Amino acid sequence: MKKGIGFGIFLLAWIGLMLTACTTPPASREGTATRWEGTVEAILPDGLQVSGRLVRWTGQTQILGDLQVGARVEVEGAPADGAWNATMIRVQSSGGSVAGTAGGTMVSPLPTPILQMEFKGVVEEVLPNGYRIGGRTVMVTATTRVEGPIAVGTFVEVKGVLQPDGTILAFRIHVED
Repeated sequence: MKKGIGFGIFLLAWIGLMLTACTTPPASREGTATRWEGTVEAILPDGLQVSGRLVRWTGQTQILGDLQVGARVEVEGAPADGAWNATMIRVQSSGGSVAGTAGGTMVSPLPTPILQMEFKGVVEEVLPNGYRIGGRTVMVTATTRVEGPIAVGTFVEVKGVLQPDGTILAFRIHVED
């Protein structure tokens, strides 16, 4: 009986490790190239947030397919300075294959220019993933820098990126005096 329980615990731990490996970038030394998959959580001015990790792009990064929040992507790159510097980002279709033209690739330099926003307002409501500030929905992620305690009625300054759905993805929220 004890052998069966021990094997069951081992099997559950092994399955958990395998599931984590599917979405977590492998631990690589800085500068060592690697490839991993994840889900786009946010489109930022200089990159993406993919499954909790910051992925930076440059003018040299190849982007295959149409990037959007919620898309599954395969990232090739190397870790550097707490983020991943992407050399290639492939958007996967719903069937799991790489999106693109009949030839297999659709290369674009960078996605559509991103509109950065900065505004001040009063926090009207606390939402599950953000706030309602000055009549606007402001989303926060693990990479959002929140400076000061935020509550309903607090006057804040927001810096962020306008998303396609009209929400603002904040990269900084600062409590104003």
